[in-house]
Amino acid sequence: CHDIPGLHLKRGEPPRPIDPEARVRDALGRLFAAGTGLVILHHALAGWPSWDAWADALGGRFLYAPGQLHGADWPSSGTRIDTYTAQVVDPAHPVCEGVGDFELTDELYCCPVFVERIVPLVRTDADMSPERFVSTYEHVIVGEDAAPRCHGHPPPTDLIAWASSAGNSPTVVIQPGDSAATFAIPAYRRLVANALAWVASAEARAWAGTRRLD
Repeated sequence: CHDIPGLHLKRGEPPRPIDPEARVRDALGRLFAAGTGLVILHHALAGWPSWDAWADALGGRFLYAPGQLHGADWPSSGTRIDTYTAQVVDPAHPVCEGVGDFELTDELYCCPVFVERIVPLVRTDADMSPERFVSTYEHVIVGEDAAPRCHGHPPPTDLIAWASSAGNSPTVVIQPGDSAATFAIPAYRRLVANALAWVASAEARAWAGTRRLD
């Protein structure tokens, strides 16, 4: 998944969540029950911001506008472009097989991630202080130069790739992926290829089916 469903997003206008249709919720529910794996890239983490089940499936959410998540109020999330090192956390995990640390210039996110529910795979060595990020709500409306920083936002995780599950479906989120330059990096391409292979495997489906994320 690489798109942002469930969100009205247009430069100069306030970002607005759009609830998923019942047929979409039902279809994804059947997909999760069937154990179909998902690999989520970059800003697809912002999809369906009014639907907690999608955030639960991914293990986090990027909010283009202030909103609620699991009944708690959250400010809009933040972004910035930076050059940093992606550091492999779990070399033994199939998603990280053959992937060493690598440098990239890509977008980082200041947003909620359910660190207690996910399996860490890759982290960044960048400074993740909220005040280093631009608030996305105002960024969309007035542009980056006029938008405020994310002062007061809860500190984000430094994880930029992780595994989780939804029903019987294994999921992998790989947060970088802002440009063709990132997709040209061999280590990044290997990470994505490994993730696709793993979520499609019987091993990953069995793992997802035994998890209980209440």
